[in-house]
This record gives sequence, C-alpha cells and structure tokens, in this order.
Amino acid sequence: MRRLGLVAAILLAGCGGREEPPAPSTAQVVLPAAAADACRGLAQVETVTVLCPPAGGDGPPPLVRLRHEDLNPDPCTYVMNLETVDPDPEDRRPSHVLLGGTCEPLPLRADATGRWDVDPPASMRLAGSPPLQPGHAPRVVRPHVVARVPVRGNDGLLLRADPFPEGGVNGSHYSLVWNEGGAGYQVSLHYATGDRGRDPRDDQRDALLAFAAGLTPARG
Repeated sequence: MRRLGLVAAILLAGCGGREEPPAPSTAQVVLPAAAADACRGLAQVETVTVLCPPAGGDGPPPLVRLRHEDLNPDPCTYVMNLETVDPDPEDRRPSHVLLGGTCEPLPLRADATGRWDVDPPASMRLAGSPPLQPGHAPRVVRPHVVARVPVRGNDGLLLRADPFPEGGVNGSHYSLVWNEGGAGYQVSLHYATGDRGRDPRDDQRDALLAFAAGLTPARG
C-alpha cells in the first residue's frame, strides 16, 4: 500500500506538477539603421515632433526590418512599422514594432471595462478590428490597460492588446502611450507571450520603457 502511494506521488509530480522553466530575459530592443534614417526623414514632413530611435545598440541584432516608413498620411500623425517573418524562437526580441506620434494629446484613462478609453482613429493603430463575421456589424477592440507607468518623465499607460485575431492586425502587442510636449506618442512590441493573452513580464515592461527612453527628437 505504501509502495502504491509512492508511485502515485511520483506520477503526479511528473504530470503537471512542475513549474514552467524560466523565460530567457528580454533583450534590448534594437532597430536597423534604416529605421533611424527613415525616422529622421519623417521629421522633414511631419508637423508633430518626431521621436526617433538610435541606429543599432548593445543588444543582439534586430530581427525586424522596416516595412513602412509611415502608415498614416496625415502630416500630424506618423506610425512607423517594422516586422519580421522569422520570430525569435526564445522570444527575447520582438517580431513586430510600431512607433508613432500625433499632434493631439492622448487620453490616459481606462473605461469601465478596463480598456483604453480612446477614439480608435486617435489610437495610432493600437485599437483593432477583429475579422468581420457574416451577419454581424464591425467591431472595434481596444487594448487593456495593464498599469499606469511613467514614460520619459511623463504620465503614461502600459497596454496589452487581445491576441490576434480578436485584437486586430496588431493583436498580441504590448504598448506604451504617453503625452510629451503637448503631443501624444506610442511604442508597441509583439512578443509571443502576448499571443497567449498574458500581461507583459517585468523584463518585457522594462524593455518597452528603455526603448521609449532611448528615443530622441528629430529636427525638421
């Protein structure tokens, strides 16, 4: 009888009784030089102050490549888009990066459901639309407010989008939004943990904050 109990204990320990192995620490977010060059070019045509990333950095080489210099034709708003088709198997580097700014300050509040209380056009692609279902009206899904955080010395929000496809084309992203100098800004990263609907880990939050802190105003 005692032997049966010992066998049962061993089986339970080996079937769901173990914790997940610790995730590799998130790497510094590094963008290719082409992104820094394109960002400085945006400063020549945008009316909002453009915040640009440095070219390169101390972390591992970037996975993402510049896909769109600006997804928004309005000279008062810019959204730069960088992606890769080969995600980091260790999930240390983001597979999709957005960064943008807009002339108008952003609302920094949650609605009654805990989601970002923002008008979708003002969200700079962070509010998404799930695939349209036959017989149903289009829907807009705003990201969840995870926490209030200081960003570059300003009040800001840490956001989590619903996983794709519910969260839209930029589902699964972790984002920061803040206001600076009378304008609104965002940086947004896609890690695989976002695909599972999880809040960002502390190291992922730190990577976002460090990425935002490294942006510098470009002069037009």
